[in-house]
Amino acid sequence: MIFMKIALPVLRGSVAPRFDCTEEFLIVEIDEGNIVQRYILECPERNVLKRALMLIQVPVKVIICGRIDNFSLRLFQDRNLKVITGQYGLLDAVLQYWLNTF
Repeated sequence: MIFMKIALPVLRGSVAPRFDCTEEFLIVEIDEGNIVQRYILECPERNVLKRALMLIQVPVKVIICGRIDNFSLRLFQDRNLKVITGQYGLLDAVLQYWLNTF
């Protein structure tokens, strides 16, 4: 796996149930299958367009979330970002599962 950044919406230590209900994202930088850095990106913005554009500017390549609105999903897909939906649970457990599959 080459270097990439992954974003997960956070709610109380777990993956937020909806992309648009979080106020922060866990950004994880991965290189050769190993986590090289992880940090919280604050997102007080409630506008879904601005929230999505913020992640595009990071730039992330993968978004792992519970549910996501159609507008944000299409915006990410139009920019060739991979969006993995239907993911729930503790951040580290979900992240570890997907690290093993990339």
